[in-house]
Amino acid sequence: MLSANVSHWNSSFDLDANKEDTFLNGYYFTEDHLPLLFQRFNNQHFEYALQLKFLYDWKNIRPFVGILADRNTYKMQFLVPENNVMNRLDDFTTDQTNIGFSLGIQYRVFRRFLLSAEYQQYMLKNLSLKNPDFNFEIFKTNNTFAERKISVGISYILSKL
Repeated sequence: MLSANVSHWNSSFDLDANKEDTFLNGYYFTEDHLPLLFQRFNNQHFEYALQLKFLYDWKNIRPFVGILADRNTYKMQFLVPENNVMNRLDDFTTDQTNIGFSLGIQYRVFRRFLLSAEYQQYMLKNLSLKNPDFNFEIFKTNNTFAERKISVGISYILSKL
């Protein structure tokens, strides 16, 4: 089964230095020695996912495994200097495609309606937040950053081939 998902979501990893003391608070310096002041990290974003699922039909139960590709965006904001004064908010972003897998089960309630539970995991390779105006990378990982999701939902079968 080939499926596509578009979702808008946010998680508990949402940091705002103006509201709370976070582990990212403070000044950072570019390779050109320009100061940057952390303001917020927000992973509320749109996500586009393409899934190829391998299903097994047994009575009304359909276990499945799948291969996933998704595209998402993470954004971090810093107060940056403009005319030697720290007064402009600027975004440091990453927008990349990730590969992952899914495991799940579907239960057929009616002929075209299914209840489903699914676990998804993506490995984010070389996650790095950048801004083209500054020679600086924040939040650079060493290929160990993973995104995991558990979802429960209702599905509708549009067509059977």
